[in-house]
Amino acid sequence: MSNDYVPILTDLSAGELARSSDINLRYSYTVSGFDLLPQPRTDGTIGFLGYFTVQEPTDASHPATKNFVETGVTSQLVLAQTAATNAGTSETNALVI
Repeated sequence: MSNDYVPILTDLSAGELARSSDINLRYSYTVSGFDLLPQPRTDGTIGFLGYFTVQEPTDASHPATKNFVETGVTSQLVLAQTAATNAGTSETNALVI
C-alpha cells in the first residue's frame, strides 16, 4: 500500500532471502512514520499532546470524518425515499388510466 509518506515496496515472499537493504528501507519508513506522530502526553495518561486533523477525503485511501460519511448516507437515503415516492405515484397514475 502506498501513501503520502511511503512508496510502494515490493513484497518480501516467505522463504525468500531478504537483503539488509530491504530490511533497512522498511525500518527507516517505520521510523519516519512514527516521527510524524504528535508528542506523547507527559502527564501519565495515554494519548498525544497534539491532535490529528481528519478532513474530507479527496482520495479513496484517505480517512473520512463521521460527519462526511453520515452526510453521504443521509443524502442517498433521501434520494431513495424520493424514488420510492415517485414510483408509488407512477403506479397510482397507471392504475387510474
